[in-house]
Amino acid sequence: LTVMPVKTCDEFSAQDYDCLILPGCSDIRMAIRNKKLNDFLRSFKDNQSFIIGAICAGPLFLQQAGLLKGKNFVPSPVVEDGNIITSNGSAFNDFAVHIARKLGYECPDQILSGYIDDWKPEKYYAHLSKDELIEFIDEFRYLIDKQNRY
Repeated sequence: LTVMPVKTCDEFSAQDYDCLILPGCSDIRMAIRNKKLNDFLRSFKDNQSFIIGAICAGPLFLQQAGLLKGKNFVPSPVVEDGNIITSNGSAFNDFAVHIARKLGYECPDQILSGYIDDWKPEKYYAHLSKDELIEFIDEFRYLIDKQNRY
């Protein structure tokens, strides 16, 4: 999938858009260290009305920018909390429905193929072995240390 941006973070104005959607990415290591992206997302910290959706790895960027502070983890494919909607990547149908309805559109529950209707809460908790957890912590030490400062 090729993305052709038409505006930079500096050129973006929330007044020109109805919402912001953060897609995921397969390798977050470079993006998670991108100060410009982090600063851009932080600019929404006090804006409780502008709709922000994040799917797949997108919620990690919201967390890093402090936009999920004070919000609870809910083991669910899609979580809507105020103006923020987060989702795992496989729940793209439910995510699209939540975003559309939040924007005021009427739509059926299933607008795309591939929807999930047999999910279980336990599938949304991390199941890493001790070695996998150590590897994760080592790989993302920068992010973990930064979050602990806020």
